[in-house]
Amino acid sequence: MAEIGVALMNVLYAYHTRPAYMAPKRFSDSQVDCGPFFEDSFVDGRCVSLKTPIGHYDIAEVAARLPAAQKPDLLIVKADASRTNFPSNVKALGCTTVLVVGDTQHMVRPLATMLGYAAAEPFDFVMTDHGRRVLHHFAAAGIANTFWIPGINLTVFETAPASPHLYPLSFIGQYGARHPLRLALIKGLLERGLPLYVRTAPQDLAARIYGESQINLNISLNGDVNLRVFEVAAHGGLLLTDALKPQAGLGDLFKVDREVVTFGDIDDLAAKVRGLLADPGACMMIANRGYSRYLRDHAPEVRLAQFFDILDGRPVPDYLYGDHDRRAPAARQRDRSATAFLRDIGVYEIAQALNRAVSRGGIVAFGDIDADLVASLADLSRLSTCVVVDAADVAARAAAFAVRGVAGQVRIATADEIETLDRTLLLVDGAGLDDPAFRACLEQVVAVVYVQNGSADGVAEAGILAPYGLKPMDRMPGAFISAAAEPVLTELLGQGAA
Repeated sequence: MAEIGVALMNVLYAYHTRPAYMAPKRFSDSQVDCGPFFEDSFVDGRCVSLKTPIGHYDIAEVAARLPAAQKPDLLIVKADASRTNFPSNVKALGCTTVLVVGDTQHMVRPLATMLGYAAAEPFDFVMTDHGRRVLHHFAAAGIANTFWIPGINLTVFETAPASPHLYPLSFIGQYGARHPLRLALIKGLLERGLPLYVRTAPQDLAARIYGESQINLNISLNGDVNLRVFEVAAHGGLLLTDALKPQAGLGDLFKVDREVVTFGDIDDLAAKVRGLLADPGACMMIANRGYSRYLRDHAPEVRLAQFFDILDGRPVPDYLYGDHDRRAPAARQRDRSATAFLRDIGVYEIAQALNRAVSRGGIVAFGDIDADLVASLADLSRLSTCVVVDAADVAARAAAFAVRGVAGQVRIATADEIETLDRTLLLVDGAGLDDPAFRACLEQVVAVVYVQNGSADGVAEAGILAPYGLKPMDRMPGAFISAAAEPVLTELLGQGAA
């Protein structure tokens, strides 16, 4: 795009949620916000905001309501799987267009929804401010120019850290039924007698509490770098957050155990809390290092400059490029036929839903399951990933996973190691249903089985799996679900919803 002074650039920002809940980022002094949660507002003849329909609407019709002097130089669309803000006809504006992908971690078919929208509208750039780990799926869908722009919506408030701290340990955020792992970990800390202060709070109050707490606990919804990571660092707090897979990017943003601290299960979390509470000086040093890193690399002015560097073709740190994830180049070679691609995305969404609900589990794939599908699942933080192969195939499978950058994240096992594996989700090729190793896994409790390249109607698979308490999953061909897992996936995937 042609370089224009940022302060003078006419930006039309189509925004997806209520500004009272989270105010939209200001990309320019000459910005108009629009979306279903705004009202038409004009000041001194200039447009400030415009109301749009909920869901799909023609952005050209919205832009036509702007004064001529405010014709957009840049359109930014923030959208997520809530489906509240899906403007169409974006190229009709004749300007640079950017899609900022929001939450793809929950709601009904979240990833498939956003992939469908991104494929339908020819955006010049597709960015995510949240889940870097899903960008390779956009590459698989044939979408170019993908980037991670973490914390772009950060708001910083004037606060002063308390000395001494008012709260030894705090968690600020939602923690109800929609956040099952958060709720379980919070209960686990309280049951162990640890001094945890828990509440929800607006952003300004939360910012103050971050600086008033010796330890700030963060539990990601589904294994991603959420905005709280930046909010805590920006307000001088020590961040204790759940350990994430490399594809999520936390280790690219902060040095783990030096600038932030991570934990695994509830026992590890409790041990980390006790150790940090016993050493306030170490807490202060870690918090100060995290704050310095934030100021240098992640402050709002830094991230905004990187946003415009991307648009103007200037280099940005490697970890912001979608192709930083080595799965992306391989993903572009995948079968993009509607059936194959959507089924793979459906499997990922099932696994992601399980990842959101459990503290520990495992994915076990057998033999001929596509390496790209297995590699895509390796980024889930609470599920181990394993592929069971014959001894003669170990080297070839290892090489395939090394090319995709997940060699250390996918265990390659043989049939005699079945008993050592966590088995929450099983993946099997249609030809492998009679594999003794697969049948051995079925003897244990399994949440979901996915049969790749099975029969067209699934009848044969249903007959084999029914004795193990597995039945076909609604609207997910090839997937079979246990009675125990059905309530979890009904809630998290929205099965039965329109």
